[in-house]
Amino acid sequence: MPLPDQVPVVVGAGLAGLLTSVCLSKAGVRHALLGPPTPPDALRLGESVDAVGSLELAALLPELAEHLIRKDNVALHAAGGQCSVLDFIALLSAPRVRSSAHGLFGLPRSTPWLFHLQRYGFDPALFERCVADPLVSHGPQRVTEVEAEGDRVAALHLEDGAVVCPSHVFDATNHVRLLGKAFGVPPQLLGGPKVTVFTRYLRDDDGCDHLTGPNWLRTSHLMALTEARHGFNGLVWCLPMPGFVSVGVSLEADAARPDDATVLDVAARAGVDRGVDWRGRYPIPGPVQALRHQYFFHERPWGGNWMMVGGSAFTMHLGASSGVSIALATARVAPGFLRRPQAVGRRLEGYVRRAIAAQETYDLLQYSEQVDQAAVERWVHEGIQRVTNHAALCGTPAHRLAGNLGWWMLQRRLLTWPGFGCPDALFTLPAGEASIGWMNAREGTALPVTERPPLALGESAG
Repeated sequence: MPLPDQVPVVVGAGLAGLLTSVCLSKAGVRHALLGPPTPPDALRLGESVDAVGSLELAALLPELAEHLIRKDNVALHAAGGQCSVLDFIALLSAPRVRSSAHGLFGLPRSTPWLFHLQRYGFDPALFERCVADPLVSHGPQRVTEVEAEGDRVAALHLEDGAVVCPSHVFDATNHVRLLGKAFGVPPQLLGGPKVTVFTRYLRDDDGCDHLTGPNWLRTSHLMALTEARHGFNGLVWCLPMPGFVSVGVSLEADAARPDDATVLDVAARAGVDRGVDWRGRYPIPGPVQALRHQYFFHERPWGGNWMMVGGSAFTMHLGASSGVSIALATARVAPGFLRRPQAVGRRLEGYVRRAIAAQETYDLLQYSEQVDQAAVERWVHEGIQRVTNHAALCGTPAHRLAGNLGWWMLQRRLLTWPGFGCPDALFTLPAGEASIGWMNAREGTALPVTERPPLALGESAG
């Protein structure tokens, strides 16, 4: 069946493209979706979801909730073994946080916790949902050429020789940068090139007592590796789920490092030292992939009838857990772009500028010997700013106003973490038995609050 002309076209059937298709369909917009699905056996990146992404995703796609895996905490492990933990259950239950997030900034009241996204099940289920939608015309072809007229897309030439004349185009091609290249919009680089070595370890059953097992199973882990202690600098992430755990190490591409297997061995030993023995619980090794890539952003992620979504607009440090929320935010405004492209485009420019400011936070974490005041304050502050930035892009006029005001106040430190009234949500654990004990405590038997004092943002965690 030929693809229709003069309808919006989403180019790319990865996560950002599929979420854009969902948002267009929910707005009643007939559109085309181009591109094949992600191969089912391909390793996934972007499985940890931040607070904004978790609340938005649970509200947007409740029918796919089985693929949203509960997580209660995120833990920052310094190279020296200290650990700072943010408890999301305590955070999201704090009255001031709830009233700010839901009332002031417009986030949905969809879930009491955050998620890891089981993308090996979620991605194919979402693809099938999109292509079965009567408002969606799907073509598996890739775009080979963009025909432009001024700052507008006039036609898309497909690999099978077909030509589509769209009303609007949403570019979800990520690092391919289809429209960035077509319209001469150069990427602005964020640091030097990176190499990410990643894999997953599996079990031969689906149990793994995820909800009743040790605390570390319901936690996103970021672990600093330093040359002095581990032989090279890197940032490890560990994302446990029922049946498997995703593990990766982000490294500077041009720095000396051992082979991929050794990198993962060093990461695993660092995990054991902190009480997070992922190879012990998930003993079956999966395939290993090393991906060379570059973080970037576009100063102008939109044009006359086109807009970049998700990782086409910008990409940030994988440790930021922001990929899903970026894809959701840009997808959310796609229907509005059809009506008011200039207004939405300008808001998108501001969203990108504000979001990329967090890149430096994760560069600092990669080299942290200790969990100190500066690292924790930047990390928490950046998380609050994501909420205000999301509201400024996606919210109603009142929520956008609140988001812009909230961002301004955070930038000038007129609004700070202690003001949210949830000191028990953030605490630090010294290296050794305290950290290992908390990681391996079972649900309901975690260390009491008096044994895990909140970290004062004006003090070092040393």
